[in-house]
Amino acid sequence: MKVYCLRVGDHLISDILNPQPGQIDLKAIDQRLRVMHRWSNDPQALTVHQHRNFVVLMMQERGEGEPVVEWGRHHDDHEAITGDIPGPIKSLIGHETHILYRLEDGLDRAICKARGIQFPSKEVRKRVHLYDKAAETAEWLWVLKQPPAPWNRPLPPDITEERLQELLQLARAM
Repeated sequence: MKVYCLRVGDHLISDILNPQPGQIDLKAIDQRLRVMHRWSNDPQALTVHQHRNFVVLMMQERGEGEPVVEWGRHHDDHEAITGDIPGPIKSLIGHETHILYRLEDGLDRAICKARGIQFPSKEVRKRVHLYDKAAETAEWLWVLKQPPAPWNRPLPPDITEERLQELLQLARAM
């Protein structure tokens, strides 16, 4: 069986499908997410770091518990290694094979161990996913200035549009 390795920062992940916590360069991950833009690297888009901040700010605004907020802070860490794969492409890959899920899951587990945080439960991941999709919609509408699209997900109903835009600006500044 072929083994796929990848260098990330100063560390070599010797088997990308079985990454180990000691092979994770957290500094490189954090640096990459600060410069990697979302939406196929659109320069007008938020960086992945800013997006994570926005997700966390929405969670804190709604009083989510620490496990949800903590995962919100790190739910996209693997993208420093895989890149920010656009949703339609990610869906197509997931429809054809489970390899991307295996890759992301393995990276998430190794990154959590390297950070010394607990890998999130299925319920925590589900809650973070809802905020992630709400953030995606807000970014589509207000950052990329696109008209509403059929795939847009609902924004949190108990946070006003004005407050969401304020949180978006705070996320950009962090």
